[in-house]
Amino acid sequence: MSNLLNKRVLATMLATALLAAGCHEADPDHDPNSPAYQSICHGLPLGTVEARMKAVEDGYAVDQVHDCITKIGYEQKVKWDAEHTPEAMARAEAERLRKRAEAIEAERLAAAERAQALPPPAPPDRIEIHPVEINSASEAELATVISITPDVAAQIVAERKKGRFLDWTDVVRRVVALSAAQNVVYASSCGLTVNGLSFPGAPPDPVWAAAIRNRNPQFQRH
Repeated sequence: MSNLLNKRVLATMLATALLAAGCHEADPDHDPNSPAYQSICHGLPLGTVEARMKAVEDGYAVDQVHDCITKIGYEQKVKWDAEHTPEAMARAEAERLRKRAEAIEAERLAAAERAQALPPPAPPDRIEIHPVEINSASEAELATVISITPDVAAQIVAERKKGRFLDWTDVVRRVVALSAAQNVVYASSCGLTVNGLSFPGAPPDPVWAAAIRNRNPQFQRH
């Protein structure tokens, strides 16, 4: 009795499997000859999990309903493959470099045209410099030197009354306002001398004197 029951169960399971297989084969969604399939799919149904995975790995778009590679996906893959061959990529790179060279040349020509349209640069501002001797100039004359303010001129005269300045080192030691290296260079570049000598490395410079005046509002009275 038990064996008979088992045989009937097996028969029922087999019949169910055969019926399911028959239904799948008759499924219009998977029929390559159906209009719906032909409008969407390229090639035959994939049929297995392995085939579906392979199609996806290869870069194809898969339609889950019809179990196929889509026509659009197939065409896109073919186009992508064609565009990414070594030859195609070399052509694309050559075209990119050509366009880049053209853009650089166009910018160069445009810059040249802009340069021609601009007026020539103005000559640098210059100031006529007259040497002013620290040991003999009056307080007013000292104050005409760019970077020497009236207060600094007064300091110089006050120290000079104690004795002549021996050299630039003596000036730096005795005149507080000229104790900074920048102030000494400014004064010398603008014409101040000590016993007829400029500070080493800072001779009178008309262009530099104009720059000193223009960059420092307190010196623009000159």
